Amino acid sequence: MELSFSLFVNGNQAQRVAVAENIKEQLANVGITVYIKQLNNETYRATLENKNFDVILTGIECGYSPSLKTFFGEGNIANYANPQIADIMNIIANTSDDNTRYDKYSQLYDIYLEEAPYIGLYRDTNIVIYNQSLVGNIKANAFNLYYNIEKWYRQ
Repeated sequence: MELSFSLFVNGNQAQRVAVAENIKEQLANVGITVYIKQLNNETYRATLENKNFDVILTGIECGYSPSLKTFFGEGNIANYANPQIADIMNIIANTSDDNTRYDKYSQLYDIYLEEAPYIGLYRDTNIVIYNQSLVGNIKANAFNLYYNIEKWYRQ
C-alpha cells in the first residue's frame, strides 16, 4: 500500500517552500510520497479559507497562551472536528474547578497526541516591533520581549 498526499504551500514564501521540500525528502525516506503544490498568494488564501486541502503548510500568529478554540473550536483553521474534544472544551469553559480542568486538559492533550491534527514545526520568537529611533541591543527571547531593555535608548 502506498501512502501519498498533497502538501500546499505559499510559493511566494521561500522559507516555507524550503521547509516543504525538507518534509518531502524526509517522508520519502520512509516511503511516503508528498506532492508539493506551490500556490500564488490569492489561491493559497482561498485554499486556506475554504479548507480545501489535505495538508497545508501555514503559520499563525498567537501569543504564548493561545485560545484552544483556534485549533479545536468550531470553524478552526484545519476544519478539525472531534465530538469528544468538543465535549471536553465545553466542560472546560463551564467549570471553575481546577481539578476538573486539569483532568479535561489532560484528556484533550492525549487525544491531540493520538490524532495529531496539527504538527508545530517551529516558532519565531525573535520578533519585536519597534520605532526606528529606538536603538541598542534589542533582541527578544522566548521568555521576555523586553530582554535587555535597560540598554535600549532613543536616538
